[in-house]
Amino acid sequence: QQQLDGMTQAERRKVAIEDIAARGFASAAELQSRTDDDLTLLCRARSHTPSETSDCDEDEDLGGGLMLRTPTNILVKSKEDPTEGWQRAMPLSREGDVDAARRENMNWRKMQLSRKKAAALICAPSQE
Repeated sequence: QQQLDGMTQAERRKVAIEDIAARGFASAAELQSRTDDDLTLLCRARSHTPSETSDCDEDEDLGGGLMLRTPTNILVKSKEDPTEGWQRAMPLSREGDVDAARRENMNWRKMQLSRKKAAALICAPSQE
């Protein structure tokens, strides 16, 4: 943490990308297109150990080990534009990234919710 305090935003971004890529969660090239908020979420979600979070799933394919994932409340509270988030997560989810599939789904739901709210406002009877 002390090392990060004296760094510029660009230097912090570079360190975050290197760290996430070194842990094998995504390639540095894939991470370059992510927003700073996405990188922050990945760093937070990936920094938990199984004993620190109750938001872990058993992963049968990895011999019963724990697969960490972004907590749902972080996905729900994200301030990212749903359309942009959906567009960024979609190609990664098609490659099999489970966490990207969850982000894609959550952003799709947020987009549909905002469309329904907009349609309800347009179709609502006038109060004149």
